[in-house]
Amino acid sequence: MSAPLVVNTRDGVCWTRRTVTSGGIALYAPESVKTCPRFVMATIEELAGHGIVGSADVLPVPPGPERRSRGVLDRARDAVDARMSKDALRHVLQNVIDYAARLENRVAELEAAQENPLAFAEKLDAKSLDNFLIALASATEHEPQDAAIARVHKLISSYREGGDAR
Repeated sequence: MSAPLVVNTRDGVCWTRRTVTSGGIALYAPESVKTCPRFVMATIEELAGHGIVGSADVLPVPPGPERRSRGVLDRARDAVDARMSKDALRHVLQNVIDYAARLENRVAELEAAQENPLAFAEKLDAKSLDNFLIALASATEHEPQDAAIARVHKLISSYREGGDAR
């Protein structure tokens, strides 16, 4: 039988298993103590002397990421094999067409941004353009060069997405 991961004693202290000796003896330290030398840790027998009121062999698992809602393509794939009325099929087809149109627009935006990565700067007013150029000059003054390049990319992204980065 393996030693529990967590032990609660009668005095209200929660003990967590921190390590196991080469002889297989589990050593515990109070949960509130972040670092504890091995020589002051307690064994399960020593904790039993304090009165064990509870223990846990496993800890609760936090919930996983939320399940994504089914997308347009998932619903369209389901429609391929389903028996549907013409109206329902038209509805699915219209959703796919709308989705494809949004994707085409986004691809066009991304391609335009690659052709002219500073196209957003043409739309800035004089003060915003001045702020951008000052921030750009400041971003290039960092060492190492990788950090400067990362700051320039971040700056350009912030202006491209929201205009004047504040």
